[in-house]
Amino acid sequence: MVDKISLKDFVELPEIMLNNSKKSKYIQLLNESTISCYYYSNLKKDLMTIFNRFKDAQYMLVFQEDYNLKSSTPTNEVTRKTKVNIDRVGDFVEKKVDLNIWSKDIYNILYCLSNQLTFQEALYLVSTFFENKTEDELSDILSLCKKSLYKIKKSCLVKIKLEFDKNNLMN
Repeated sequence: MVDKISLKDFVELPEIMLNNSKKSKYIQLLNESTISCYYYSNLKKDLMTIFNRFKDAQYMLVFQEDYNLKSSTPTNEVTRKTKVNIDRVGDFVEKKVDLNIWSKDIYNILYCLSNQLTFQEALYLVSTFFENKTEDELSDILSLCKKSLYKIKKSCLVKIKLEFDKNNLMN
């Protein structure tokens, strides 16, 4: 868990998730009845949208502490502001702060979630959402048939959805 997210945190998250899932004992796939309550056909697509925003955030966030918010306007000069130009700097900073907080929250959720996933589920999550591997590639890596991979996929996606729902990220 992090208080402030850094580029190193973004880069190391997939490896941390896999290592955490290896350490977790007594974790199993969700049963079919639980999956059928929460799984829907566009779930992977909806989650992919969140993960893509999270991955893109590493390029949009400033990871240094040298924010310079000084105005280039002299203090004795009075400027007229319109509704459109009221506070562009403030809006920009607010969006950056919101993105930073959101990214930190997603990071911490995924970090905690990795302790609740089987290694195969964690490998599915990392391969699909971070490495953009296809299900064919993943079934080769895990040496599983498509039917077994499909069970892992559904269980993993539902666990992610439930965790995101708990934190109001999928509404």
